[in-house]
Amino acid sequence: MKALTPHGFVPAETAYLFRHALLRDAAYQLQLPGDRARLHAVAFQLLKALCGGAPSGTRGGFRTHPSDPFAEELAGHAAAAETGVPDGKRAALAAAHRLYLRRAAEFSQFQGRPVNAIRLWRQLAELLEGAERGEAIRRSADLIGQFDHAGKAEKGFQEARAIGRATGDRRLEGRAVVGLAGVRTETGKVAEAEKFLGEAIRILKTCRDPHVLGVAYSSLASHFRQTGRLDLAVKTHREAIALLRRAGEGASTAVVLANLSQVHRERGEMKESERLLLRALAHHRASAQKRSEAIALSNLSIIYKITGRVQEATRAVEAAIAIHRQTGDRRYEGIALGNRAILFQETGRIEEAIRGHREALAIHREIGNRRSEGVTLGNLGELLRECGSANEARALIEAALLIHRQVNNRRSEGVALGGLAHLLDDEGRLAQASALEEKALAIHQEVGNREFQGHAIAHLATLDASQGRIDQARGRFREALQLHRAIGDSRMEGSTLCHSALLELEQGRSDASAEAWRRGIELLRGIGDTTLLRQMDAEMLAARSRAGLPPLDEAGGPVAREN
Repeated sequence: MKALTPHGFVPAETAYLFRHALLRDAAYQLQLPGDRARLHAVAFQLLKALCGGAPSGTRGGFRTHPSDPFAEELAGHAAAAETGVPDGKRAALAAAHRLYLRRAAEFSQFQGRPVNAIRLWRQLAELLEGAERGEAIRRSADLIGQFDHAGKAEKGFQEARAIGRATGDRRLEGRAVVGLAGVRTETGKVAEAEKFLGEAIRILKTCRDPHVLGVAYSSLASHFRQTGRLDLAVKTHREAIALLRRAGEGASTAVVLANLSQVHRERGEMKESERLLLRALAHHRASAQKRSEAIALSNLSIIYKITGRVQEATRAVEAAIAIHRQTGDRRYEGIALGNRAILFQETGRIEEAIRGHREALAIHREIGNRRSEGVTLGNLGELLRECGSANEARALIEAALLIHRQVNNRRSEGVALGGLAHLLDDEGRLAQASALEEKALAIHQEVGNREFQGHAIAHLATLDASQGRIDQARGRFREALQLHRAIGDSRMEGSTLCHSALLELEQGRSDASAEAWRRGIELLRGIGDTTLLRQMDAEMLAARSRAGLPPLDEAGGPVAREN
């Protein structure tokens, strides 16, 4: 029997002995040191030949090679063979050791095995000097920041930056400074992050490398989005895309397109957001970029949720979570779990939603993601408010607000103020609730958050109605509905129609009320929001009872009374 290799067949017994690690190592240990080194040299040459020879390296971006699944083994053979060959051949084996260790690190990263990749980059750094050593340290730090704890990456980026300065390698120095900016962003020090990004771009402009400069511009654009400066974010993302296209970097361009999609989503431009995200997702899949694919799927689930496509949202976020767990990406797993928890919340799966938010919160705290910790605290607080746990809800939303202000997350600050306004409304403190919601609305307008502008205006309409400002309430309901429809926010359109129906009923306009109600509950049923449906049904039933009117049937018409 023979075993198939990438370039032909070998006897199965031989393949088994060489591929089974324990048997292979035992066989080597039976040999004298010199013979053992020569066996490693033979194994290295055979395995390299079977894989089609040596790869060309990784300059110009990583491209897979048939030897990549065996790269770590090849590196081990090359290292073990160095002591058993003449001096003239040792340099070649040492170079092969470094080459295949680099390939193994790249391949582990490509396959989504970050822990293994970090270990291999660190091993490689010990074999290198100068700027090459600094780059291996930077690559390791980059993965630590993405997959472990941002704060733990600080030392590696600082070391890489120092090496870049000492060797005059401006490219290395600039990329390390971009990494330091990422650490500051994750740990909530956004002012320092912006200074680092400015420094990095000044350094990288001297390198005349559109790829690394484009990546730095992409980081700056994301920073602008996270701090609520959406017009600047759009402009800077487009500059990043132009640079990356000039560099021929399709994979990096797709990542920036996906990031730009988030800006359009936050501005309420759902069609453009979805278009860009689907383009990016197609590229991620075509180039087997699993991590980027999962991030895009999680963001796509948000668009589907907002626009009422619940089944599509569920499939997308479940697929994202599965990939993040496969690749070990804890940061984005936590974010995707939070997205799924909101989906559970809006489809009546309350216990699952609470568990999901708590699981996401634990991950954000574990890895030091302060921004996402604040967002999740606020989301959990809003859910508990809806469940009637006002005291716990207030504590969580206030804790979220503190973090939002520390990390300069203006968008989420506005959302949190709106949550506190709802709590005041629930307590009957209507004037205070209106004042706080007006502050929230001002922030939403400042950062271009059209989705939550609609939320705030709809809430202000109900507050106006409760305080007897009927004409103002009607105007605000119309304004909110325009925003909901422009964005495609089916849930909020349904909710606002139902609240406007309650207002019209109180004003004695039962026919107008029934028509608004019919359209509202139709939307809410379409997206499966059973919790909101129950709440609205109870409010309408009580309102019609007070007015001496029969209940409405499922179609929104009055139930016929028996004679």
